[in-house]
Amino acid sequence: MKKSNFAVVFIFTLFCFFSCSMEKSDADMGRVELPDMLQQNYKHNIYKNKRVYLEAEIGLAKSFEKKNQIVCEDVYAQITNTKNELTMKINSDNAIIDNAVDEFLFQNNVVINKLDQGITLYTDELILNYNQNLLTSEGKIRILKADGSELLADSMKTDLNSQTTEFSKIDMDYFYEEEKEE
Repeated sequence: MKKSNFAVVFIFTLFCFFSCSMEKSDADMGRVELPDMLQQNYKHNIYKNKRVYLEAEIGLAKSFEKKNQIVCEDVYAQITNTKNELTMKINSDNAIIDNAVDEFLFQNNVVINKLDQGITLYTDELILNYNQNLLTSEGKIRILKADGSELLADSMKTDLNSQTTEFSKIDMDYFYEEEKEE
């Protein structure tokens, strides 16, 4: 009898062991992933060709080393061109710096001031791929020019090297100043 009880317990144990998944996700286990490091008033620089390409000031940075990401709150960034001239300022409520894919994802209330073109862009999400020098947004874009002209688009893709931008589904309103008679 003892051998048959042992066999039943052994088989039951094996059944339980193999029927349960060994790799439960954190969500399945009710766990929240904690950052490896928290830092307030964090400064993050991205370098290209031995010079600062992007300089960011971040209110709160949460580093996740396994993902190779930094999750940010209260973000202000500046981008310079190859002549080391400041060309763009970006503000957003949140961001994710993903070093695994060379992207800086700006999120929530994103405002971009393109100083070299005198325009301001508004969107909810903007991806800067700093390896390929691309700015993309799959969400609605609102662009205001200094003269009051406005452009609305469903998405955009900008090549920072060639300074070309593609928009989808554009709606434009232009405002011109009337010439004054003398």
